[in-house]
Amino acid sequence: MAIRIEKTMKNLNLPPACASMGPFPLQDDWGMKEAIGVLDKSLDPGKYEETVQAETFQKIRSAITNIHQASAGGMGDVVGAFERKRVWISSVPTHSFGFPLVSW
Repeated sequence: MAIRIEKTMKNLNLPPACASMGPFPLQDDWGMKEAIGVLDKSLDPGKYEETVQAETFQKIRSAITNIHQASAGGMGDVVGAFERKRVWISSVPTHSFGFPLVSW
């Protein structure tokens, strides 16, 4: 079905009807830099375990979120939701769709 629609768009010299599937741009839209920072902290030695506990390295995510929201770059608008309980507007990379996928 989608192939037929795209062929029709091409025959009519119109732009594609479907969004491009890639390649993804060479920029960090999903908060990969921040996720790397959180994962790096998770490798630190812990007091009672081999590595730090999850609560310890999750503080890095909170710090990144707070700093970004307080900065001039944190003024953009993105609507987000968490488990259908909270809704907010933010442009913080730690609130992006991909961040939870790469950080846990």
